[in-house]
Amino acid sequence: MSAEPIVPTTMVPTPSKVPFVTAYNPSTSTFKENIFNGKVLFCTGGGSGICRGMVEAMMKHGVNATIVGRNLDRLTTEANELSSLTGRKCIPAQADVRSPEQLRAAVDTTISQLGRIDFVICGAAGNFLAPIEGISEKGFRTVLEIDTLGTYHTVKATLPYVREQHGAYIMVSMTRHYRGMPWQAHVSAAKAGVDALSQVIAVEEGPRGVRSNVIAPGPITGTEGMDRLGAKISDKEKKAMGLLTEPDIPLQRMGRIGDVANAGVFLFSDSASWITGQVLAVDGGCLHIEGHSIPYPSGILDPSSVQHMIKPRLPTNGVTIPKASGSVCGTTCVFRSGPNINSAGNQLRPTTIIQTHPFPTLFLRLMKDLFLNANFPRTPTGRVYHLGLKHGEIANRIVTVGDPKRARTIASHFDKTPKPFELLSERRFLTITGRYHGVPVSVIAIGMGGPNMDFFVREARECLVGEMVIIRYGSCGGLADIPVGSLVIPDACVAITRNWDFDFTSEVNDPEKDKDAYLISKPVNADRELHAKLGQVIGEAANAINASSGNHPLVLSNAVNAAADSFYSSQGRQTSFPDHNTSLIARLLNEVPRLATLEMETFHLYHLAKAYPRPIPMVASGDKPESPGEQSLPNPTALRHGGIRASAVQMVFASRSTQGFIAPDHVQTLERWVGRACLDALTQFEISEELLHPVEGSVWA
Repeated sequence: MSAEPIVPTTMVPTPSKVPFVTAYNPSTSTFKENIFNGKVLFCTGGGSGICRGMVEAMMKHGVNATIVGRNLDRLTTEANELSSLTGRKCIPAQADVRSPEQLRAAVDTTISQLGRIDFVICGAAGNFLAPIEGISEKGFRTVLEIDTLGTYHTVKATLPYVREQHGAYIMVSMTRHYRGMPWQAHVSAAKAGVDALSQVIAVEEGPRGVRSNVIAPGPITGTEGMDRLGAKISDKEKKAMGLLTEPDIPLQRMGRIGDVANAGVFLFSDSASWITGQVLAVDGGCLHIEGHSIPYPSGILDPSSVQHMIKPRLPTNGVTIPKASGSVCGTTCVFRSGPNINSAGNQLRPTTIIQTHPFPTLFLRLMKDLFLNANFPRTPTGRVYHLGLKHGEIANRIVTVGDPKRARTIASHFDKTPKPFELLSERRFLTITGRYHGVPVSVIAIGMGGPNMDFFVREARECLVGEMVIIRYGSCGGLADIPVGSLVIPDACVAITRNWDFDFTSEVNDPEKDKDAYLISKPVNADRELHAKLGQVIGEAANAINASSGNHPLVLSNAVNAAADSFYSSQGRQTSFPDHNTSLIARLLNEVPRLATLEMETFHLYHLAKAYPRPIPMVASGDKPESPGEQSLPNPTALRHGGIRASAVQMVFASRSTQGFIAPDHVQTLERWVGRACLDALTQFEISEELLHPVEGSVWA
């Protein structure tokens, strides 16, 4: 007689047909907060991105840290924030990893202030997209110098101290070189070298108690790498092209900086004391599935077909950008595409240019944009010609400066969330847009002179709905008896222009005749309400500075500024040219009441603000796209339902009467607190709700 079948006493679970998205958990949910008490971390590239996140996680578990990078202002800001967040000590150390001497100095700073080095993160790196034929030798070499040689230099400088503590190294690599990745030859070679270095260190230094491992991040959100190298198309379009999308990742989500930081905490912890010479891919399983960053092979055979996928050129954090010229940037690859227009508005032969850039150019600009309108040039996606901006990337409240470094100093006060948007245009206009105390604000560096101010005001106006409130924060020369380091908030401005019809060939200076060499305009006033608010806020900030340090800067708000069309001739400076300007300063002081300062931009700002009509009724219609797939651009008249309100504050850099000049450390002090005061004035300045740019679709949403 056959046996009865055994019936299970419990039901077998039915597999779910809904993907499970793995949750992210911070390291503090797993590891004790004090596991690294008394330890010291040294991190290159620690001022931003993944490495900054790794430092923060380590500090939350007890380490003190040194963060190393090239931009001291940014490092100092981040070090202060990390210390505030964690209650641990973080010090900034300025160094270029390509310089062994600078790295040794950073190590010396660490030892003198923190006493030891237990852990080292080698994280300084850079990348850009370019095919092999489009990478210059200089560009290839520079990436190797930063990634591979930089790692080597960091190990050499720190090894004696890490040996002493029986410490550990983590090299930050990537996963792209584990399979051939198109347009990544330079960084693939560099990171392969980093991986090999780590393995050798693990073997050579293991008997001395030193461990070395590699973390290879996959697709991590919130990093500049993903911003620059990620395709700017929808998941649906990616899927159609066979590209990797979030549902394709085995663990069903993009990585976070915290995921990489968790791996770092583990590998530095005692739980990993028998792990060395390994590569840990933190990628959600992406290495084990098919997927490319660009369509393969179509994107390789026809690069112009992927133009719409690549983000436009983005800026670096404090990295100097070289001029784009053939001698600097290396090879230029030319591909046939659509129409192009030169500066005279004439159609050129149809070409699209891929211009490769050597590191330290960390922005990406894969394709040179096409422009559709010679009257007011815009790209098919709505970007303007000089600023490179489009709608939703510039806020109604704006601080404009000349120096990109000053712009970054001011933007360092922005809220951390949402992450500030940055764009460096091909014409080198830097825009940083974020929120300050929750209010959307933009800081834009425009360089020097009236023409650049004209580009800024006109193009920003066409990228913005509603009221436009601008504070110019610049430097100037003092004409009256004003101490260097003073602050002038001009309530009016005059223009000084060279009279091109004057006979400058004469070598005889005659004060009476020379009056005809330069034209002085009537004054144009600042916006009265904005001027009053700016004067109030800066005055209060100056009083606070005086209360804390006893150093009260002079603040003048009842003064007139003169803006010249030249740094030399129209400002009365003497050169070998026969400029007939020896009596110009005396004439200005005699003819312009309350004249205090001289610079090059403010009159143009005040004049355009006054000339701009406000308000103009909205028009509902929009321009028809010129071809399928192009973005529908609003008619300019539909945007002008708000005016332009302008004021300015100027730091007196030089005294024309005493020939004194401001010290660099004084400039840095002023830039920080006056920059914050400009943001305070803007955010306190009321703009009615109907005159604000829509939040939806903006970078501050």
